[in-house]
Amino acid sequence: MNAANFSIRNSRYHLLDKNLGQLWPSLNTFCSKLFKSRINIGKLHESTKTSKTIRKKKPPWNILFFGSDAFSLETSKKLIDNMNTSPTPTVQSVEVVCKTTQCLVNNFSEENHLKLYSWPIAVMKNKYDLGVVVSFGCLIPGKIIRMFPHGILNVHASLLPRWRGAAPIIHTILNGDTVTGVSVMKIRPKQFDIGSILNTKSVPVPQACTSMQLQTLLATEAAELLLHTLSQIPFHEDQEKEQEQANVTYAHKPTKEMMYINWAEQTCDMIDRQYRAFHERIFLCATHF
Repeated sequence: MNAANFSIRNSRYHLLDKNLGQLWPSLNTFCSKLFKSRINIGKLHESTKTSKTIRKKKPPWNILFFGSDAFSLETSKKLIDNMNTSPTPTVQSVEVVCKTTQCLVNNFSEENHLKLYSWPIAVMKNKYDLGVVVSFGCLIPGKIIRMFPHGILNVHASLLPRWRGAAPIIHTILNGDTVTGVSVMKIRPKQFDIGSILNTKSVPVPQACTSMQLQTLLATEAAELLLHTLSQIPFHEDQEKEQEQANVTYAHKPTKEMMYINWAEQTCDMIDRQYRAFHERIFLCATHF
C-alpha cells in the first residue's frame, strides 16, 4: 500500500469515527426509548391479564348488597346463611348499602356485624364481583354499576316486563292476576326495571291472599331464585335476554284516589281486590251511597 492510498483510507476512518461520534447520542437515546417501550408493553400486557382475572368465572362471589325493607331482608338473610353454613358456598363475602339507618336491612346487618355503607357510596373498584339490589328504591348511576365485573343484579317481584315499577305486588292483587312470579335482571342507569332478564320463576297467586301475604311468599321465592342464579352466573349471562316491549305494564306508586271505595261504580270483586291490596298497609275510605 503506497502512502497516498494509506492517507485516503485513514481519512475515511477518521470521517467514519467522527460521524459515529455524532450519531451515538441519538442512537443511544433511540435504544433507550425502545427498551423502555418494551417494558411498558410488558407491563400493559400484565395489567390486561390482571383485569381479566378480576372477572371471576365461578363462585364464591364477593357481593355488595343494596336493600331496605322486609322484602329485601329475606334475600340478605339467605345470602348470609349461604356464606356461613353452606359446605360449598356461593357467597364469599357480603357488605351492605342502606339509604337510612332506620330500616330492617340496616338493623339485620348491624346484628350480624356486616360492613355497612350509607347511600350514596363512592366508587370502589376491584373489591366486589357483583352487586345485588332488592327493593332499594334508588336509581344507581353508571359509574357505580361499572365498578362490578358482573354488573348489578336486581330481584323484582313480578314476571317482567309485566308490572315494572315500585308496587308490583299491590297491582298484581288489584288486577286480579292469578299468576305472578319473580325476575332476576341486570340493572341499567337512568331508569328502573328495564334491564335484560337472567332468570325468572312463575308463582301462582294464592286465592284470596292479601298483598302482604303475597309479599312474604314472593320474598322467599326471590331469595331462592337469586341464590340459584348466583350459582351459575356465566350460564345465565350467556342466556340473558331483553324484555319484550310489547308486554310492558307499569306498577306505579299507589295514589290517594286508589284508597277510595266507590260503592256506586265498583263491583264486589273490585272492592274485594282493593281491600286485599291495601288494608294491611293503609286505611281505605268510602264514598257515601
